[in-house]
Amino acid sequence: MNIVGNKIMPVRFQLDSGATCNIINSNALKELGIKELKKTSQVLKMYNNTTIKPLGTCQLKLINPKNDAKFKAEFIVVKDKTLTPLLGNKTVQAMNLMTIHYENIKSVQQGAPMSPDAYTCKPIDKANVLKEYEDVFEGTGLLEGKYHLELNENAQPVVHPPRKVPVAIKDQLQTELNRLCDMNIITQVTKPTPWVSSLVTVVKPNKLRVCIDPKHLNQHIKRSHYPLHTIDDLLPELSNAKIFSVVDAKNGFWHVQLDEESSYLTTFNTPFGRYRWLRMPFGITSAPEEYQRRQDQAVEGIPGVKSIIDDILIYGEGKTEEEAIKDHDRKFRLLMERCRERNLKLNKDKLKLKMKEVKFIGHLITNKGLKMDPEKVRAVLEMPKPTDVSGVRRLVGFVTYLSKFLPKLSHICEPLRKLTLKDSEFCWLENHDKALTEIKTLVTSEPVLKYYDPNMELTLQSDASETGLGAAILQENQPIAYASRALTDTETRYAQIEKELLSVVFGLQKFHQYTYGRNVYVTSDHKPLESILKKPLHCAPKRLQRMMLQLQKYNIQLVYKPGK
Repeated sequence: MNIVGNKIMPVRFQLDSGATCNIINSNALKELGIKELKKTSQVLKMYNNTTIKPLGTCQLKLINPKNDAKFKAEFIVVKDKTLTPLLGNKTVQAMNLMTIHYENIKSVQQGAPMSPDAYTCKPIDKANVLKEYEDVFEGTGLLEGKYHLELNENAQPVVHPPRKVPVAIKDQLQTELNRLCDMNIITQVTKPTPWVSSLVTVVKPNKLRVCIDPKHLNQHIKRSHYPLHTIDDLLPELSNAKIFSVVDAKNGFWHVQLDEESSYLTTFNTPFGRYRWLRMPFGITSAPEEYQRRQDQAVEGIPGVKSIIDDILIYGEGKTEEEAIKDHDRKFRLLMERCRERNLKLNKDKLKLKMKEVKFIGHLITNKGLKMDPEKVRAVLEMPKPTDVSGVRRLVGFVTYLSKFLPKLSHICEPLRKLTLKDSEFCWLENHDKALTEIKTLVTSEPVLKYYDPNMELTLQSDASETGLGAAILQENQPIAYASRALTDTETRYAQIEKELLSVVFGLQKFHQYTYGRNVYVTSDHKPLESILKKPLHCAPKRLQRMMLQLQKYNIQLVYKPGK
């Protein structure tokens, strides 16, 4: 193991899974040029029951020679020159030098060393986290394995001409390119390369982001099509969650190292010459799914930890808030140790710790249910009246993103949608004003969606109007999600019973992840549906037969509920 001081020095450590601390003697520190120690009142009890009074404590940076991963650990310094430097339980596991299978331990004798779970009982706060896990929030991370960009066999290389860079940011660009070179994120290219992409600069407050525009390269990259997670994949896990934290991977894509062949594919031109990326750049079409796959591998097996691209949610569960906090702290420490082990670096500026509600992937996750992001609510309220068709499309598209919170949204948006039809003249009328007002009223009602619980009864409410279908999934009369859609021109001419049955099919399929493989109560205010579903399939009209066939994979019980 190498230790970093005024110089890098190799030190032979004893790995001790029974030790609760790391120990080093003062001679080793002297050779490293480290003189300052923190005072400590701690007394060490050795395996032979003797005691040692330490000289103090210090933080040391360790480098694992196997993978060059860097770790920071606290050491207790002793005077005894004969004492072999020692790495304790917590550090050897964090550095992946040793794995202890606690599930194989049948009993523990009194007085035996504590397992790592003993450390997780200590409450955590932001200041302590940033101090104890300082190394996790410093530097650039690197996940295991190099990534190879595989191209289609018929790919024809393209060299893009350099784009002009505004004079006002030219010096800033050169500074940023030099910084990225120093960090080994990019490197200069002098030899000929068949692929050259254009430079893209994104100006941010006090920062310039360097990207590329690999438009032609992306057309030929073979993708792995690894599934990208969504907020809906995560929500069923949160029915008992009360405390939440969010951490953000620091420069997430840069955790993925490109192999040399792939690196040359990412060559880009600048006013100062050509460069190539050594780490995964923003803009590569396969980057999100490849990063998601590697981050999933990095945090797999940690309970209560879910990641969507570079955002990671940690949640604590329990019957009481106190239980949830303890559960959260245990899971959070497991994640921090795993980040150390896998060299996953986090952004300290985006750390949100131990909150009852937290923003995550455009939503507000709370201990009472899912809410709309207040920023999105404000955006709808401040949205001006559209002045053209494009403005209407932007409005409808934006509120559709919030559709799970908004009942009968499709019906409300129908007048707006007609403005976007081909050959339709744009003319903003009173009914369009009314629709916009209804939308703004809906988003200000502060709806809260319950988290799905597989142990509770599930109810689907469905309804059909002249222009659209609506559905809601509920438990204990509390909504889990809403859905709606407009009827096609053909569907508007269906008989009412056909529309009502179509709304049931729509609801079951829309919420398939909840409705499949379990009993579902379907409530409808259309009495004839009861009798039609009791008939043999061959006795129903052809169109209804096709819909009834789609219902056969679901276990439903229709309940008539008169409309109000």
